[in-house]
Amino acid sequence: MASMMPCDGTGAPVRTAEEALPGRSVHYCACLGRLISGVGIVVNSHRVDPVPTTTVTVTTDRGTTGRGTTDRRTRDRRAGSRALPGPGWRSLVAAEALLIPICLVYLWFPGDGDQVTFEVGARRMAEGAIYHRDFWDVKQPGIYWFFQLGLALHLDVVGPRLLEIAGVLLGGLLVWRLACSWRVGPGARLLSPVLVLGSYLLLTHRAGVTQIEGLLNVWLVAVVALTWPSRPAGGPARPVLRWGAAGAVAGVVGLLKLVYLPLPAVLFAGALLVSRVPHRARLIRIAAAAAGCAAVLLGAVGYFAWNGALEHTWITSVTIPLETARELNVSKGWFRWKDLVVNPLLPLSVAALLTARRRGTVIREATFAGTALVAVLLAWPQYPGQYRMLMLAAPVGLLAVVGADVVWRWTAREGRVRAVRRAIVLGTAVVLSLPMLWGPQRLLANRSEIPGWGLGEDARNSRDFVLLGQDHDRKVRDLRGRIAPGTAVYVFGHPHVYELLDVHPAISISGWDADAKPRRVWAELERELVAARPEWIYVEYEWSRYRSIIPERAPKVAAMLNTSYTVASSASHGAWYRTASPGRPCGIPCRNDLATAAVLG
Repeated sequence: MASMMPCDGTGAPVRTAEEALPGRSVHYCACLGRLISGVGIVVNSHRVDPVPTTTVTVTTDRGTTGRGTTDRRTRDRRAGSRALPGPGWRSLVAAEALLIPICLVYLWFPGDGDQVTFEVGARRMAEGAIYHRDFWDVKQPGIYWFFQLGLALHLDVVGPRLLEIAGVLLGGLLVWRLACSWRVGPGARLLSPVLVLGSYLLLTHRAGVTQIEGLLNVWLVAVVALTWPSRPAGGPARPVLRWGAAGAVAGVVGLLKLVYLPLPAVLFAGALLVSRVPHRARLIRIAAAAAGCAAVLLGAVGYFAWNGALEHTWITSVTIPLETARELNVSKGWFRWKDLVVNPLLPLSVAALLTARRRGTVIREATFAGTALVAVLLAWPQYPGQYRMLMLAAPVGLLAVVGADVVWRWTAREGRVRAVRRAIVLGTAVVLSLPMLWGPQRLLANRSEIPGWGLGEDARNSRDFVLLGQDHDRKVRDLRGRIAPGTAVYVFGHPHVYELLDVHPAISISGWDADAKPRRVWAELERELVAARPEWIYVEYEWSRYRSIIPERAPKVAAMLNTSYTVASSASHGAWYRTASPGRPCGIPCRNDLATAAVLG
């Protein structure tokens, strides 16, 4: 038999390089080769992966065989675990490092009356009050429990914001893991937490901090991370226990605002469609998610039923939202939504949608686009304001992560115009990102006028007044020394007045943003205020239309002010009324029975 070893011209076998070296040298060369290979992987891990090819044997119809190559391009439809180098903890640290400065800047963004209302209510709950029994607001209980937990950190008013930032950083980890499972490139992985969660933080610079709609982003990301398959174009469904946990997350969304439950429902539907499991397994996962959601909501129902506040919770969570939906008010405030449109998220999302079919991820992209559409439809009937659309950041941001990978690969293609492509993308990204930098720019532009950068209540209020252009201090300037701390007063206007005077509300219903409250709430506000008859009542003129809305929706309050009160101080911002025969507003804890539908007729 002829030898199969290669020979030189003389017929002698040719020795390979490894055989020509001593045994120890072979070992050293092998180690050196591994070292060089490892260094090459680390150095090139930030680059776009080359298109690998593999040699295959092709059998034709005639029975002959040939050699050919097949393309293993990293398309999502055919991507395997070896399509991209696996990211390590350094990639996660870098991604979170980009998010941390945005979180720190967020600490100094101005708040508004909603945040003060939540803080006042959370403090009353810490004193033993039961929400919807001892005090009341048009919001659902989830946001008050969140603020109560934040204030329990004993860090004053900064506690809720730090709690929110902790959730954002945890959500950044979930987003990064999603980006890794979707096989996107290293650039998109690096930017994924900023695109999904950092964007919503930057968009809160106009007094949208710690709003329900912003907090929803972290919970929606958790729903996606718990339920969607690890493969970008679909694969085995997640275990049943994870679906139960995702249902519990949806229950938390319902506690924040019941009307937003369709958002996780759309994400559940998309995850079921893309999962490759039998119909019976899908039904089991639906049941698990429904059970998790029901457990959270029924727990809250039991809590309020035990404390005798279930009917009032129903009015707040169901009746009032339905009444508000019938009274559409979609004109005021919509011009401010430009901040939510002029940013890199929208064009990146369009890039993801346009390339979804080629990548075989149509269901995924359609689900996120559908979630964004549902968010717009849910925000439309509510009182307009830019923060209503903050919940778009999660679904649109997840689309933007995919779009960023598409753009990254497009700019990395070889060719004479590659530098031009990169310049175009970089310039467009900078221009579109400028509106999102208005918040930090406001802080820098007003740094000489800001009296202090502390995070306590007094420093926060004085700084917020400068940033928002609202001098609330002049509303109480004439009253300092005349109203004793701890007095029960009532303010038709901004709740900062309570903090500036160190007083508390006389009745259980807040007078903040009262022109957005439905008539049912006004009827209860009138009943309680006339019964309490506090010594001091403030009616704001400057920022609201209370002067005209009080006689229209609370005529008994208007008559009481005209007959039983005198004007103690009046200016362009509003008027303070005082009575010589005040009533006895109840303290905390106490029971303020709210009127039911039968009482209100």
